[in-house]
Amino acid sequence: MITHNGTYLLHATHHGMPIYAATMGGKMVITWLLPHTQQAIVAAFGSAEGTEVIRKTNDYLNRIATTDPQRAQQISGFINEDPMLVCSLVETSKVRLLMGDG
Repeated sequence: MITHNGTYLLHATHHGMPIYAATMGGKMVITWLLPHTQQAIVAAFGSAEGTEVIRKTNDYLNRIATTDPQRAQQISGFINEDPMLVCSLVETSKVRLLMGDG
C-alpha cells in the first residue's frame, strides 16, 4: 500500500505508470495487495474500514516478511485470489463463514 501525507492510495502512479513497490530511506516498502484486491476490500468494507483493513493486512504481511519473505509473498498471493481471506487474518467487523449442506 502506498501512502501520501498519511493517506493510503489505491492507485499510485508516477508519470502515468502504476507504482506497486517503493523504497523509503533505503528500506523496501512492498505493496502486497494488487489494485483489484484493494478495490474488492473497499467495496466489501466501505471506504474508511476498507482502508484500515488494507493497512492492517499490509502490516501483518510486513511482520511476516521480516522473518520469512517467501511466506509473506505466498500469503499475499492467496489474498489476491480471494480478498475476503483478510477476515481470517486480521481483525475486521465481518466474519467469514463456511456453510455446509449437512
